[in-house]
Amino acid sequence: MYYDFLLRADEGTDEGILSWCQYVLSGLIEEIEKLDKLLDYPFLRDRFSTFIKLIQTSKGGFHYLFQ
Repeated sequence: MYYDFLLRADEGTDEGILSWCQYVLSGLIEEIEKLDKLLDYPFLRDRFSTFIKLIQTSKGGFHYLFQ
């Protein structure tokens, strides 16, 4: 897919360049949305609550994860 869009952009047409830009920008939007979720504490808390409880109740068994 990447190379398809790149090939079209390399043709030098307005349509090909526009398609490439849309492809790149859509990828950036996806990554920004991921970062936005990681910055949303309630989302992280809900998503990882089981893991967090497991770490809190363990007796140091997960310390290697945070070194």
